[in-house]
Amino acid sequence: MGKFKLKSVIGVGAVLAFSSSLFGQVVVDDLEHGSNQNSYGYYWYTFDDADDNKSGTISEVPEFQGGQGPGLNSDYAAKLEFTLGATWPESGYTGQPFAGLGTDLASETGSVDLTGLTAISFDIRSTVALEVEFALKHKKTYDLGYNEYHVLIETGSEWENVTVNVADLKQHVGWGKNEDLDVSIAQALSWMVKGDDNPAGTSGELWVDNVVFYGVDAPVLFDECPDCIVDANFEGKGAKFSDFEGGITENAVGAYWYSYDDTPEGSTMITAGADVLGLDIGLNGRDGAYGAQ
Repeated sequence: MGKFKLKSVIGVGAVLAFSSSLFGQVVVDDLEHGSNQNSYGYYWYTFDDADDNKSGTISEVPEFQGGQGPGLNSDYAAKLEFTLGATWPESGYTGQPFAGLGTDLASETGSVDLTGLTAISFDIRSTVALEVEFALKHKKTYDLGYNEYHVLIETGSEWENVTVNVADLKQHVGWGKNEDLDVSIAQALSWMVKGDDNPAGTSGELWVDNVVFYGVDAPVLFDECPDCIVDANFEGKGAKFSDFEGGITENAVGAYWYSYDDTPEGSTMITAGADVLGLDIGLNGRDGAYGAQ
């Protein structure tokens, strides 16, 4: 199996705060915000075998839009609509069709530390009986020949809550590289329908909802900020958006601080704090800490 082809996603223009953390539980996404952005500030995506399949018949996956309802006792859920294509010849083996959806936890070159993660739960259903490969991807997935840490799940027309113990996530035997799972470099979750486990030509819908981590704290996006000053009428929790420590310009949702002026139309000049690489971060913040300049 080759590298997945990622389909485009529908972004959102505002940062959405919809994670909750209670006694080591983190809601990765319940989809109720109606977008494809999850609690880690990253996005849902789809993938298929289009880069590998030379038979002319490929898995058909429409552009994915987060928040496709109805979910389990809710308005929204993530939806994959697919048709598995035919097999194709590879050197020494037969290529199997696949299609799936996933949600990123970090950038393509980054990772998130899930040390302490004991289990992952989610609600799942499908319009036809399926064998679905659920996987936790990390930064070494490519180096391991895409031999991912996974379990097989049987799905049907009724919603089912599935809890996967991290200890039960295993690699395939007989291909790729085998290493112990390192949850400190996690990157994504995925749900894949494969020709190895399902008949060629299988067509249907796969739905996922209410993805939860157990044994970890909430992502930095929702860390409390006890020193934050908020309006007296505000009843929610404070959230640390940026503290600039380490001199980094990335904020809690994976986007970046920037500076701007009126060029090329105007004549205003920024004389300090910006260069061709963007905003300067220096030891000019509160109490001598880092701050934006």
